[in-house]
Amino acid sequence: MVTKHPDSKVRRQPKQKRAVKKRSQIVDGALAALLASGADNLNMREVARHANVGLGTVYDYFPSRSDLLCEIAQTWFAKRLEVFDGALAETPSSGNFHDFVGIYRCAMYEAGFWSVLDSEIHAAANIDEKVGGVRDEYRERLAKQISSVLKKVGSQWSDAQLRPLSHYVLHLIDQLEPGATFVGSAVDRKIVRRLITQSIAATIKLSLEPYSQGKSG
Repeated sequence: MVTKHPDSKVRRQPKQKRAVKKRSQIVDGALAALLASGADNLNMREVARHANVGLGTVYDYFPSRSDLLCEIAQTWFAKRLEVFDGALAETPSSGNFHDFVGIYRCAMYEAGFWSVLDSEIHAAANIDEKVGGVRDEYRERLAKQISSVLKKVGSQWSDAQLRPLSHYVLHLIDQLEPGATFVGSAVDRKIVRRLITQSIAATIKLSLEPYSQGKSG
């Protein structure tokens, strides 16, 4: 009998329809457990209960809690990247960044982001190093997308020069998430969103000017 080790690689890769369905069932159970218990309290026994499978079956597909959370995070963050790309594609070529922000916000809500589940996946990334690595990889890819867009609209900055600026733009975009800044009245939130989009627009404008050590430092 082979003893299971929590740090070993995923043992069973789904090749048949039944195995694929079982794996999906476990992931769905993990999402339900994540919503019910939160990232801090998530455990494999709770996942098994929500997935209606045996605990051993969960470990057959995911040898550790971290592996299971990574699976969820990879799918979740890839979907966020698709939403961002889709919002860019839908923004008219004659539009400005305010148009993109409006399209992006609607797309994020429609895709189920900026929700309790989204918050718990981010929380998992903060407490689990492997999941944090998945998130960091996603953010790096998203920053590269932003750099690519800036070059398309005329920036002459090098990739190395655009990288910190793109991460700053990404940080500002994060602030559009409900509750990311503060909870106030509808008017307050509208003003904050306006300030954030103006900050992003000013940063983009800077990238279209000749690079200057004085400006960057």
